[in-house]
Amino acid sequence: MLQSVEIPEDIDSLPQVLMWELDEFGIVVVLFYAGLIAHELLYSLGAIYLFTRFYSRFKGERLAGFHLHAPYRLGLIPLNSRFPNGGILEYHS
Repeated sequence: MLQSVEIPEDIDSLPQVLMWELDEFGIVVVLFYAGLIAHELLYSLGAIYLFTRFYSRFKGERLAGFHLHAPYRLGLIPLNSRFPNGGILEYHS
């Protein structure tokens, strides 16, 4: 008989770095260093603030792990060799 297995709630979540998830942290680092290179750190910090505010709200409206499943759903990458198009909603034989 099969035994039940508890699945963690954050199974689709990305790892966290400081207070951001990994996808947010990567953009924060890129914007910060772009501001340092351009000698416009104040504008860079403003862009970081706006990005984290809007992207966090965008992520909050979706299920966890949406960024992992979105490319398949949009048909940008194949799901596997049997189902090359992930954007098909119904299968008719």
